[in-house]
Amino acid sequence: MRIAVLTLKLSTNFGGVLQAYGLQKLLSRMGHDVCLLQGPDSKALPSVKTLARRTLKKILVDRRTIVFYEREMSGIRKNLADFIASNMKTRRISSLADAGAEGYDAYIVGSDQVWRKPYFTDNWDSPMRDAFLSFVMNGKSKKIAYAPSFGQDNVSEYSATDIAECREALGQFDAVSVRESSGIDICRKEFGREAVQVVDPTMLLEKADYVAIAEKASPSPGRLLSYILDTNPAKRKKVAHIAGILGLDTFSSNLPGGPSKSSSPSIESWLRGFMDAEYVVTDSFHACVFSIIFEKPFIVLGNERRGLARIESLLKSFGIDNRLVCSTDDIDTILRQDIPWDSVREILAKKRREGLEFLRESLQ
Repeated sequence: MRIAVLTLKLSTNFGGVLQAYGLQKLLSRMGHDVCLLQGPDSKALPSVKTLARRTLKKILVDRRTIVFYEREMSGIRKNLADFIASNMKTRRISSLADAGAEGYDAYIVGSDQVWRKPYFTDNWDSPMRDAFLSFVMNGKSKKIAYAPSFGQDNVSEYSATDIAECREALGQFDAVSVRESSGIDICRKEFGREAVQVVDPTMLLEKADYVAIAEKASPSPGRLLSYILDTNPAKRKKVAHIAGILGLDTFSSNLPGGPSKSSSPSIESWLRGFMDAEYVVTDSFHACVFSIIFEKPFIVLGNERRGLARIESLLKSFGIDNRLVCSTDDIDTILRQDIPWDSVREILAKKRREGLEFLRESLQ
């Protein structure tokens, strides 16, 4: 079966690339011909408005040296592009309407926050209804949602028109699943459609799949992995507090921190960080996912700006919702608590089977 997958554009987001890789890898193993839809590879400079928004965002999240940050992001973008070119099949299109005209046997939307309006519209420059495959109008292709995320527990970012159009589009799906439990309620209440919860695509693959990739990178320079998307003085203080208690050297696998540090990380070195770590401190959803996959004890520092619903749902589904903390006192308590890995391992195996079965049944 020829399948087109719609997700957010693959750029500098490690988790975003790996969730797309995981879904494509599994579908390919099932015998399907799968491509990931990608928009035009534009070289045009962003608008003044876009540049101003990005700069303000970096200042607000405490990017202390914006020039160095841009240099690092350029390196990450190249490294991830190399991984994508070597390991993934993509299809460049000028618009989503072009993808709809291709007449694939099935279109799958997911995963990541593809149903969060600011993320989708900024990525694709398309109306929100296109995130619900409204551009597929042939009446023959299967339409499937595999683990898309709204990013939060509501659709306050949607307009009334968005809700009406997306409700109509979702009604034409053959099968609907979401990544978070809150997404089930949103689909039912806002769009009149029942949905089931499935695991993030990264978890459809086995730990061994990621070890094979991680082993291509050099050993990590420490044992306490700090993967913080939105750093600030309070979070740096918490990381230092944890490092002091555990007596571990800290290293980061996302932004080395400036021109005097190591080169920009790759997918291989990012995964190697989880493989080598004795402990992980993060504010990232996918860092939680890979801590679970690699069975590494971890602490999550709340990141409300990016949405807590998805992390809360993930942790609760594995019975480890106490890993999310907000204060230093909470950290001290959690450091004394072990993660019940036997139970987590069983839950992961069950969820992996459920995700695979959902895809098999949906594609029949």
